[in-house]
Amino acid sequence: MANLLNKPQSPALPETSAIGYNNVLRLFFNRITAVLVTLTEPDVAGGGGRFIYKPHGAFFSDVTQTFVATNVAQPLTFTDTNLSSGVFLTNASRLNVTDDGVFALHVNCHFNTSSGNTSAYIFVQKNGVTMPMTAATREFNNSVSGSITLTEQIALSAGDYIEIAADVDNTSLSLTAEADDGVHGGVPSVYASLSFVSNG
Repeated sequence: MANLLNKPQSPALPETSAIGYNNVLRLFFNRITAVLVTLTEPDVAGGGGRFIYKPHGAFFSDVTQTFVATNVAQPLTFTDTNLSSGVFLTNASRLNVTDDGVFALHVNCHFNTSSGNTSAYIFVQKNGVTMPMTAATREFNNSVSGSITLTEQIALSAGDYIEIAADVDNTSLSLTAEADDGVHGGVPSVYASLSFVSNG
């Protein structure tokens, strides 16, 4: 991951003349200015501004999501963007990044079932491929609803995307959303945040 910031080097000293010293100072301050622009601008190619602005995104779904088959990976979808800076949503399910780095992922899924003794898994897919050892699971008994949470740190390159997928053993399971009732906030069926934490 190419997230290096080069320190400005002092130019070689010229012959001792006022014009020579002026040229050296101009060159040195141009180099310092270029480094400061790279450090503070998030949109400069390879810019260090991402270390200040920290790319992040938060997304949720306010609709119920059902499963059409058991034991099949199904990408979960999002209906709304809560926050987005350097992390953005496409295809309703893909969380895309614009910068290289290590990202912290947090996911919460609100499951409900109409029958007992069912289980569900949620896991991470990177660029369409399931990442090993990223699954979280829960068993639901006696028609009890509840959440599955997942936290991971994932190394991503600019242009990569991740998806949160689920696998259920009974299609009576669904991801349910609850509307805001005026007292408490609404409950999303799926909530995910992805935040830059390190450049490598």
